[in-house]
Amino acid sequence: MSRKIIAILAITLSCTLAFSGCSWPWSNSNGNGSVTPDTDVPVIDSTLTEDDITQIFGNSWLNPTEMIVAGDDTFILDTGNSRILLITDQGTSGETLCQSGDNRYLLQEPLAMTVYENNLYIANAGNSEVVVLSTSDKLIKQLPMDKLKDTDEDPEPSGIAITNDGDIWVSDRINNRVLRYSQNGDLIDYIGQGYPGNNDSQYGFNEPMGLYIDSQNSLYVADCLNGRVVKYSDEDRYIQQFMMMEGNPLIHAPKDVVVSADGFVYFSDLSRGMVQVFAPNGELVGRVGYYDATRIDSTSALSEPYGVFLADDDYLYVIDQLRDVVVFYIPPDYWQEKMADMG
Repeated sequence: MSRKIIAILAITLSCTLAFSGCSWPWSNSNGNGSVTPDTDVPVIDSTLTEDDITQIFGNSWLNPTEMIVAGDDTFILDTGNSRILLITDQGTSGETLCQSGDNRYLLQEPLAMTVYENNLYIANAGNSEVVVLSTSDKLIKQLPMDKLKDTDEDPEPSGIAITNDGDIWVSDRINNRVLRYSQNGDLIDYIGQGYPGNNDSQYGFNEPMGLYIDSQNSLYVADCLNGRVVKYSDEDRYIQQFMMMEGNPLIHAPKDVVVSADGFVYFSDLSRGMVQVFAPNGELVGRVGYYDATRIDSTSALSEPYGVFLADDDYLYVIDQLRDVVVFYIPPDYWQEKMADMG
């Protein structure tokens, strides 16, 4: 999808920004206001809305959780309707995956997806499996997730990421583990105790959700109820954790995580309506989604942000379960400059 069809929101931490943007061609929204170069309160100009989805597909999405932008195509995981929405031709048309033919009842509460070698890998929570589809809606394979112990509950895959050599990492939110499988579905390794851990634990989770693999094959886990993201090496060794900023009340719900090429970590905070950004050293450097990023009491431009996706390292897509898809433009070296300003 051409970047010029994206609404661009320049984000600030402590200084004045200039804003530039253009609307999604299929959007009916006039936005929430305009921004002049001399203001430090950037406001969303336009988004992909629920009305836009209804116009393209004939009915609405329900609790969307993930999106992938691949060239001119955008894939949206419509979790509540157990389907995938494919928007093509710069928003002028669309297709629905997994709601026709043999795939009609294939997905049951899918919670996450990623793309690898032109196939979609889907964490299919309701069926305790990973489903692999071609981007043309052909079923490639289904990889069941079995219980590791008799005392386990049926696995609920909630996040998925693929290593550079094709191994499949899947988070199991119900059994508090993250598991590594081969492309054949053979279990290679896992991290997690099988019961809830706290945020002092290097290898314990409390409802692990979104996953991400960086260029070094490091694994990032959004540990939802512990309010953190945990990083592991390719050998599954603990490296560090990124703790969400505290507030009053102290509530956290990181649902998804993505990492830029220079190591900055973005994760969605569903409870407080924003995306938090951390430097590679674990230092909090900013927030994305507030109308005024300089004020902790600012109104959020997001409601319940869930999935996050980086395109070309400077366009951050955020899918909001109660609002829209919002796209933020992040200038090159933006966070490095913020770190320098912070000393």
